[in-house]
Amino acid sequence: MSAKQVAWNRMFSAVGMQNTSDHYNDYAKHYEEDCISLGYTEPKVAADMLKQVMPNFEDENLQVLDIAAGTGLVADDLRAANFQGKIDGIDGSAKMLEKAKEKGNYRNLVEEFILPDKPLPYDDNSYDVVICLGSLSVPHVQPEVIKEFMRVTKCGGLIIFSVATTPRSAGYEKKLVEIAKSMEGSMQWENVRMVKGAIYEVNFETKTEDPENAKTGTSFYLYRRL
Repeated sequence: MSAKQVAWNRMFSAVGMQNTSDHYNDYAKHYEEDCISLGYTEPKVAADMLKQVMPNFEDENLQVLDIAAGTGLVADDLRAANFQGKIDGIDGSAKMLEKAKEKGNYRNLVEEFILPDKPLPYDDNSYDVVICLGSLSVPHVQPEVIKEFMRVTKCGGLIIFSVATTPRSAGYEKKLVEIAKSMEGSMQWENVRMVKGAIYEVNFETKTEDPENAKTGTSFYLYRRL
């Protein structure tokens, strides 16, 4: 079995689990090496998208919330793009957050799972930008939570999130889009752009002749709160 196949299996071994906390605490030691092996670039794409639409991207007074922050890859790429503001993060894995804290890119980190029936532990209108990448999926963060993403975002602020476009996630993305369009229709937010890309540079889920050179698709959604 190739190194990429091993990384893929570890990345997706939480699918079907009822409690993923132990899995991700154990996985923290391999997570970033597997992201590199699989060609995970969502944080860089998101940082580039934000920089394109935010003239004040480098303003030190900006505040960002990184939801499902993991080991801090989003903050890594924001800082690499010269983001100077404050970044807070929340994630359900203590070991993942230990890795994130070591890098010194975050102001505050909160250990808590993001659940559809539980408000985020932040006040209304707190953040200029809310980001959630690589976690809106069946075994992880449920689509209803995008309402909470919007609640904690300031009026005029931006919300960016991604969802994998795979056979496994088709029903999930359909529900996510329905909720997002309903919020758009009720004038809670407006769509700024939607971009198709790749979450990984390999694909062992869809049957292909060469999975190590077949991309796994993703959709990036960028909204502005009204």
